Amino acid sequence: TVSIGVSTYPEIAKTKDELFTTADKALYKAKENGRNLVILWKNE
Repeated sequence: TVSIGVSTYPEIAKTKDELFTTADKALYKAKENGRNLVILWKNE
C-alpha cells in the first residue's frame, strides 16, 4: 500500500522544518484513514 503526505512551500510551510513536519502530519493522517491515500496538508 502507498500513503503519501504532501505539504507546500511557502503556501503552507514557511521553513524547511515546518515543511517536513506538516508533510509528516499529512502522512500519518493518510495512514489513519485507511492507507492508499494522498493527503495534502492544509492549515486551518
